[in-house]
Amino acid sequence: MENVVEEHSQRRQREGDAFVAKDMIDRLLQLADDPNLEVKLTRDSVKAAAVIVEWAISELLKNPEVFAKATEELDGVIGRGRWVTEKDMSHLPYMDAIVKETMRMHMVVPLLSPRLSREDTSVAGYDIPAGTRVLVNAWTISRDPDLWDAPEEFGPERFVGSKMDVKGQDFELLPFGSGRRMCPGYSLGLKVIQLTLANLLHGFAWRLPDGMTKEELSMEEVFGLSTPRKFPLQAVVEPKLPAHLYLPPSAAFLAIALGLALFLGAFHFHGRHCRHAHKLPPGPKPWPIIGNMNLLGDLPHRSIHELSKRYGPLMQLRFGSLPVLIVSSPEMARHVLKTHDAAFSDRPRFAIGRYTAYDCSDVLWSPYGPYLRQARKICTAELFSAKRLESFEHVRDEEVRVLLRGLHRSSSRGRTVRLRDYLQMLTLGVISRVVLGRKYVGEEAAAARDEMGVSSTPAITPGEFREMVDEFFVLHGAFNIGDFIPWLDWLDLQGYVRRMKMMSAVFDRFLESVLDVHNERRRLEGERFVPKDMVDVLLQLADDPNLEDLIIGATDTAANTLEWAISELLKSPKILAKATEELNKVIGLDRLVTERDLPHLPYIEAVLKETMRVHPAAPMLAPHQAREHTCVDGYDILAGTTVFVNVWGMGHDPALWDEPEEFRPERFLENKIDMRGQDFELLPFGSGRRMCPGYSLALKVMMLGLANMIHAFVWRLPEGMTVEDLSMEETYLLAMPRKFPLEATVEPRLPAGLYMGA
Repeated sequence: MENVVEEHSQRRQREGDAFVAKDMIDRLLQLADDPNLEVKLTRDSVKAAAVIVEWAISELLKNPEVFAKATEELDGVIGRGRWVTEKDMSHLPYMDAIVKETMRMHMVVPLLSPRLSREDTSVAGYDIPAGTRVLVNAWTISRDPDLWDAPEEFGPERFVGSKMDVKGQDFELLPFGSGRRMCPGYSLGLKVIQLTLANLLHGFAWRLPDGMTKEELSMEEVFGLSTPRKFPLQAVVEPKLPAHLYLPPSAAFLAIALGLALFLGAFHFHGRHCRHAHKLPPGPKPWPIIGNMNLLGDLPHRSIHELSKRYGPLMQLRFGSLPVLIVSSPEMARHVLKTHDAAFSDRPRFAIGRYTAYDCSDVLWSPYGPYLRQARKICTAELFSAKRLESFEHVRDEEVRVLLRGLHRSSSRGRTVRLRDYLQMLTLGVISRVVLGRKYVGEEAAAARDEMGVSSTPAITPGEFREMVDEFFVLHGAFNIGDFIPWLDWLDLQGYVRRMKMMSAVFDRFLESVLDVHNERRRLEGERFVPKDMVDVLLQLADDPNLEDLIIGATDTAANTLEWAISELLKSPKILAKATEELNKVIGLDRLVTERDLPHLPYIEAVLKETMRVHPAAPMLAPHQAREHTCVDGYDILAGTTVFVNVWGMGHDPALWDEPEEFRPERFLENKIDMRGQDFELLPFGSGRRMCPGYSLALKVMMLGLANMIHAFVWRLPEGMTVEDLSMEETYLLAMPRKFPLEATVEPRLPAGLYMGA
């Protein structure tokens, strides 16, 4: 713009008193030496007109019968011996109707520029306070079936013979707005659009690229100030007028020729850089701004499963402005998690990772790269290797005995137990002792120190920890609007970011107390210090290790699975009896189950597998992100696409499982399907490079815990409750817990001394 202003200023200086304003910039320079010439004055006007013309050509290629009718009108009025001029436009009513219909279906500005109420006002009986921001959804008005017949169809005929205009007086059609803030350049915009479109149709024969059908022509849009095509239109053009007409005979024609050259040049340039249009997976058409988020119910895994039945195992959605791929079959999951594992190994930078995982630096949310590989290597070596798992066997055994002792105490008092509380403390006890070296969660007590003089006082109470765990999973499962509509992120409309920061601060205080204890031991032992747990190892590498997902994430996923297992057994007494019978035969009634017994308990293993099929710990796994453009099953998956694998949907697919809604462990006695990421029909822990690194520990804890709970107690529903009364509703979080925590009564069935050994 500086170059433009400088050129006009030099002409003023040269001409002196003889200067006469010839254009708008000359007029502005007469009013001010530094006119406010924002780039928007030219850039947005050019882009808006180009977007409408591109959409018009797209719709005509999609509707050949409309295209033929437009060409017929042009040939009848103009002939084949000249170009269209502005004087011809009043004699081309069908061309005018095409422009209006294009602007109805593809608004220049789908949400008119926001207005601000200057004073308190009453509208239709409602009070609108001063300072209210007002958005007019012109796109929705133009798609309203109460106003338009078949509004999703491109039908210019609706405007033929109609007096409806686009100049702001007919409020069913407001592409330029209306009133005092209406676009001041609408008349120029209309002339440019009408003349350009008429000449493009008149001067060239248009067709789609070879091999592409009109059904394959994508009509997806991208939301912005305007709504351009998501993928620029590519087409083949052939001149159909005499050759001399394409040469510039006069300066007046030069503008038209230049416009045509630039427009057609865009097709040529794009065609050189992209040989074919992207072929995206099928999916429902997204709405402006929100995309397909309106299709997500309270249980997104179920809503998406229903959509997949219609659109197939590879489905393209749009959450706000974010492209999303839904995978819902073992074959497609294999493509994403194994065949193209490297391409889909990234994570999206969601707010939950930024605010609760130290800017996406934990194992769950870290982008794929050297840092993540090193973190997973440390986890494997220090926690999850076969040798380390074996060395922690006594920890798992002791914590299961603590669980049994707690349930035994409650049974002696005749109370109904809320099972989730006990299970969370079981899994937390195991993880705390393995990762942190000891338990840091317990009832408040006087300050205490161990034999080394290091503090052993609990850092947090069980109630406080449960609140933190619950909040962790709520926030990880929430669909935060700012993640999908970035320009709304700063508003924090749902309050999730504020809650993330608060939860992160609570965990930071917990972690600080853990680090203080470990640092104190390092200081006291000096050169004799030997790492005893993972925190010690991490402190040798970094002063501020990130342990949130290891501690909190591992705690609730295993607890949820065990709670669902007991729920299903209470719902199916015959299965519970069969599991109990197996335990009686293999273990007897004089001891507890140990890990060495587990290989001899195939039915208990089948119960656990069936539980994780029906109630997977993470119903849609943690989201992956495409690092690069990839082709899956013949479809293009663009870089930056977020990928969800609907494990829940695969577990309930009748094409994969007989009677999938029934809880029937016997199905796993008949096959060798495993849960370790190689059998893609059952992926409770994921697969590939982002598979849960702690799955082996989780399986041992769940198997041992489940077997001992069934073996040690007779389980019943609370008095007065029948099997039919037991709700099996779930809640969607990062994990999928019961909507209502399970309550049951337990009765010991082993000698009393076995419960006191913990």
